[in-house]
Amino acid sequence: MAYFRFKINNSNTSTSGSAIREAMYIIYNCIAGNHTSASTFGTLTNEGTANEWFNSGDSIVVNDSAHRQTKHTGALFDTDTSTTTATGVYHPVGTPTGSSSYAYFDFYKRHYMNYRITGTPSTYDNFESYVKFRIGWNSGAGWWIGMQDRNGSNTLPNASNFGTTGWVGQPGSSLEVGDGTWADTDTLDLWMGETHFAWATHHFIAGGPSASNISSGSNHFMCWSDFPYIDSIDGYHQSQSSNYYPGVMLNVGMSL
Repeated sequence: MAYFRFKINNSNTSTSGSAIREAMYIIYNCIAGNHTSASTFGTLTNEGTANEWFNSGDSIVVNDSAHRQTKHTGALFDTDTSTTTATGVYHPVGTPTGSSSYAYFDFYKRHYMNYRITGTPSTYDNFESYVKFRIGWNSGAGWWIGMQDRNGSNTLPNASNFGTTGWVGQPGSSLEVGDGTWADTDTLDLWMGETHFAWATHHFIAGGPSASNISSGSNHFMCWSDFPYIDSIDGYHQSQSSNYYPGVMLNVGMSL
């Protein structure tokens, strides 16, 4: 399992999505396996400059080859954007995009037994479950994450989360993390495994992190996890409905 903690540079007060697209590239490149140390943040194409978006000295990257191993021989991430020819567990829809008010990028996660992952054993009717994620930031609502089924339906945790803005969804439908002010967010955490993808964020309500407002803020945690595969059950049901995916979402937030 790869793990990333992104410590926000709270001296950066940008509210421009086209600029924050650079931060999205850093997150994207971590997921793609292009950063194995936080010290290289801001050094790759389209990432801005070192420490511009994240404080590398306070960020954590656990992303070496040992932590990106998979059950089968397919890679944890494949750069191929095609849902039919990519051979890894994760693969991109495209690269990060941004405008004046938002930035985001999309990627797919396959169930660990998806037959298109290199090395998976033979399954009933070529089991092919996968979902799509969107990680985004909006100048009005802050950070959000959305998930859809393979056919672009059943958007979670809120129906709006595959547009140019979104909400984290719990405990209220309009709970925000980040508020659209980059400096108010404290940390972002990502867990990227073969059987799960998880995301956590924290921000302070009364401004950037400080002793005076440490007791008030918003937190959000979302995790999508695969259920163990049973060929006679899951293979059959996916053959009956292409949207079928044996998995579960945990989505919870807290605001004080």
